Amino acid sequence: MPGVLLMANGNDWYHQRHIVAPAFMGDKLKSYAGYMVESTKQMLQSLQNQIKLGQTEFEIDEYMTRLTADIISRTEFDSSYEMGKQIFHLLTGNKVIENGGGEIINGDYTEQKRLRGGHDTTALLLTWTVMLLASNPSWQDKVRAEIKQVCNGTSPSIDHLSKLTLLNMVINESLRLYPPAHVLPRMAFEDYKLGDLDIPKGLSIWIPVLVIHHSEEIWGKDVNEFNPERELL
Repeated sequence: MPGVLLMANGNDWYHQRHIVAPAFMGDKLKSYAGYMVESTKQMLQSLQNQIKLGQTEFEIDEYMTRLTADIISRTEFDSSYEMGKQIFHLLTGNKVIENGGGEIINGDYTEQKRLRGGHDTTALLLTWTVMLLASNPSWQDKVRAEIKQVCNGTSPSIDHLSKLTLLNMVINESLRLYPPAHVLPRMAFEDYKLGDLDIPKGLSIWIPVLVIHHSEEIWGKDVNEFNPERELL
């Protein structure tokens, strides 16, 4: 997800972090919950309709991509959902816009980067998590039972999240096995000493997230296996 928060450095990182931070405040997240639930219900209904028509195989990544696009459209442009979708697709489709004088608007596309980054990485996480649950029916049953118990017939809300222990374990294991960002690039903007290491200004540092997440030394011999309980060990 080049260009967005995980890949940004220095002033770019600070600027983008300042923009996105308010969206993750508690009250703001609570206000998004209804949109998320509604979009998810619509996606599930679409899947059920296709099943009734006899479809047995699905490209689940396409559904997750549409789901995250719908949620972002609703939360960013709640006053006009249809207009929100149009703006979202313009931003994420690398479209350029001409002003009245025929000049190209040449900004830094911060909003485009933010929307596209959140869209792509979240869709990837959801796709891999669904795949892992489908491949591990025992965990699928555990998570389903937990959600039913915690929600108790009510619509899911932000307040339920901290109580969904098993679901969070599954998501964390999904992120470990299939991190949306495989590497994290950073650059030193000044000379820095880290322990015995002297890091000169201008040095590029690449953090190999995927390698770390698949290290036997850290995670054990079953490093490539799906085991949500490993964080309890």
